[in-house]
Amino acid sequence: MRTQQPSGGQVTARTAPVRRRAATLTLCLGLFLLGMDLAILNVALPDLNNDLSAR
Repeated sequence: MRTQQPSGGQVTARTAPVRRRAATLTLCLGLFLLGMDLAILNVALPDLNNDLSAR
């Protein structure tokens, strides 16, 4: 079974799960990196305020 994509590419029954898996992996990796960034900022910002004697 083939379907026409808006970009002009063909998606076969074999490539559809690969694309879905790649999209899921990309989304999960992005959320993981966002969470790590927020966790690091929550730890670093109070320390920076103390080190710089900011009020």
